[in-house]
Amino acid sequence: MTSVLFIPRTDRNTKRALINEIAEAVFGTAEQSAFSEEFVPVGGRVPAPKKENFANFLINVPELLWAVQYNEKTIGFILIFNIPDPSSIGFSINSNFANKGIATDAFTLVRHSTLIKYPIFGSTSTRNTIAQHFMLKQGFVQLPQSFNFCGEESFKYRLDLP
Repeated sequence: MTSVLFIPRTDRNTKRALINEIAEAVFGTAEQSAFSEEFVPVGGRVPAPKKENFANFLINVPELLWAVQYNEKTIGFILIFNIPDPSSIGFSINSNFANKGIATDAFTLVRHSTLIKYPIFGSTSTRNTIAQHFMLKQGFVQLPQSFNFCGEESFKYRLDLP
């Protein structure tokens, strides 16, 4: 069963173990790192040591952060932060749980949060057809102009109040 756990900014230092579980899920091995960053432009990738740097990013940067859990195991995250646009969504799950509808279920739980300030935006590489499909499936609308994000041609999406 999919669940999400909101981690308020004020609690992130005390929830370091949970933050580390997220980092382990998406950057715990070279294979997981490659999966998580396959379609991320080189300039937007997490520098080594990936787990530690990503955990620090999660503590300090996102406006909103949710741990994605499946059967009570932390397998990924959904976040809202201000790069490249205000209220931009970011997400990833462990590759062992990909293509099972878990990210869709998690986003369905998150999208109705009263904490989110709509519209929210999503950006993805033009190479990332899986993320493009996910965005459209979730009701995001692709904006007409592509843009350069960290040196790579990308699409931008917008989601208004559900």
